Amino acid sequence: MSGSGVRRGILFPDHPVISMSWTPILRCLLRANCMVLFVDYRLAPDYKFPVPVKDCFRAYSWALKNLSFRRLVIGGDSAGADLAMSVMLLAKRKRMRMPDGQMLIYPGCAGDPTTESMCRYKDTPLWNSVLNRKALALYGNEKDYQNPLFRPVLADSFSGFPKAYIETAEFDCLHDAGVQIAERYSRDGVPVIPNDTKRTMHGYDIAEKSPYVQKQVDKRIRFLRGIFLEED
Repeated sequence: MSGSGVRRGILFPDHPVISMSWTPILRCLLRANCMVLFVDYRLAPDYKFPVPVKDCFRAYSWALKNLSFRRLVIGGDSAGADLAMSVMLLAKRKRMRMPDGQMLIYPGCAGDPTTESMCRYKDTPLWNSVLNRKALALYGNEKDYQNPLFRPVLADSFSGFPKAYIETAEFDCLHDAGVQIAERYSRDGVPVIPNDTKRTMHGYDIAEKSPYVQKQVDKRIRFLRGIFLEED
């Protein structure tokens, strides 16, 4: 599920991957030797919550019924990471098969708006708290903001969620929300591999030729391959 304030979506498997990211993450997935299922979910403001969540969940359900695979990873970047979490909450609620892993790249668009990073990074390039607030207003209303499917961090428990790779960027308004999600996962017994990248901003991986970016992409690939190669 890709981000941009709920303007595109994601998942991942060793034969399916439901993805909501663009070129950098798609290339990462292909290097992980997996099939990629890219979810073209309907976008706000024309389609508000819960339409994007329902579209992504339908894609997940379709993958389970129609694709042949041994392992499945779900993931997304930015708003796409939040959508991936919402899909897992629905799958858990409906007692469906959970994915075998999850990759969340700077999650937390619908996280706590009062965190230090949200208050500090109001004018950073590509994404910042001002843009984040506007995107949420286009996506839903105040009532929606109390719904865990809109704001996954409100879920009572993440127990039963699969192993997670959670990547955050230092100069990102979503940084603290991503750290909070990783901490919640750990408290609920979800294995977490955190990657708190330094001197980076939201969407930093567009600089694909940067040695530092390539190093972080390698970490993503190692996580995916680790999930795909695990013994049953």
